[in-house]
Amino acid sequence: MYLIKDDLGSFNVQHMTATETARLIEWLEAKGHTAEEAIECIKFIAGTQNPKESK
Repeated sequence: MYLIKDDLGSFNVQHMTATETARLIEWLEAKGHTAEEAIECIKFIAGTQNPKESK
């Protein structure tokens, strides 16, 4: 789930499809992120997990 700002300045809740989620994971992995980091990213976007501190 994420927010999209429309032309009038209002925010609308949007949901990611399975395809969009898979493409996000592929993109993150291509940028050097691990599968675990990609999952953490999706959980953060969904609002179910806070970001973990970098080591």
